[in-house]
Amino acid sequence: MPKSSSNRRTLSTFRMHLVVTCLTVNAVFATIITLSVFVPLSAHIDQAPAAREVSTGLAEYFLFLHQALWPLEFLAMIACIVSALILYQRMRTPLVRFVRCFEVIGKGSVPKRVRIRTGDYLTEEADALNQMIDSLAAHESERRRAAERFDSILDDLSSQGVDPILLEALSNTMKSGLHSTGQSKQDG
Repeated sequence: MPKSSSNRRTLSTFRMHLVVTCLTVNAVFATIITLSVFVPLSAHIDQAPAAREVSTGLAEYFLFLHQALWPLEFLAMIACIVSALILYQRMRTPLVRFVRCFEVIGKGSVPKRVRIRTGDYLTEEADALNQMIDSLAAHESERRRAAERFDSILDDLSSQGVDPILLEALSNTMKSGLHSTGQSKQDG
């Protein structure tokens, strides 16, 4: 089994990074909005003339903005998290399919073509992987046809009375050659 990477960034780690990044950006945005709205307003309240009506009006406006801002910020955070999770899902599904395909190839088989849903990301990568799968399938088919032709030739030689020990040696040499050719293509 091949050695795994020591850098274990999984899809769940990616999801967590997306959510944390969204929350951080949202918090920074909320801080900037809060500072740009409330700092000047609180400075005006402190500098307001002694007229009670003006100070009361500014204070009421301050409270109104305070009550309106935080529910909006909460809704923005929810929207940000939901959009991050949608983005995550649209990337996760193709990646899971790619990994399954790689596992099948790693076992020496030719996998089925990878299908990507409309709206998923990584479509170009899926197209490239499907081209590779088509190429692998064509090479495997060619190898099987060559093996069948070789078996047919061996049967013909056997029916013509060629020494069975020689035919066995020839068969083993050919099979090991076909096997090593497949291995060298996998290694390269």
